[in-house]
Amino acid sequence: MPALRKLIGIAVFAIGVGVLAVGAFFIQQGYAAESEISDRLADEAVTITIDDVAYPVNSGERATAQALVIKSHTLERYGPWQTLERDSDERAAVLDGLVLRNSLNMARMGFDLSLMVRATGLVFAVIGMGLATTGAVVYALATRVNEEERKEVRYGAAVHAV
Repeated sequence: MPALRKLIGIAVFAIGVGVLAVGAFFIQQGYAAESEISDRLADEAVTITIDDVAYPVNSGERATAQALVIKSHTLERYGPWQTLERDSDERAAVLDGLVLRNSLNMARMGFDLSLMVRATGLVFAVIGMGLATTGAVVYALATRVNEEERKEVRYGAAVHAV
């Protein structure tokens, strides 16, 4: 029976290490996704101007803020898409604004998704550490019980029948 307990301890420890590795992978992928989105926004030189100072759009909050600025400018100047005449040249400018806003909103979703992936990885890592610790404790207790049983047999103590 102690051998089975040791095997269970080893198995739980191995599963814990595996889950911990998956968590670390998720965390790394979340940071990689955020970095990729930031790099692509930087490649396009996407900025938001506040008080005549241009700040790079490198977070979800800034992407949303810039999308709202574009929306307000477009609506103030041209009005809603549905109110424009079909042949109007202004439709191209409104369409450009829509494309930019949608791109910024997708960047926001990407930033949020990368955060969710990192949080999921953290949960996996904590669960993995818990499983690995549990497996190590089970193994240590099984080893201790096995050693105590050997001492009882070696020193002539009464062996308890199960």
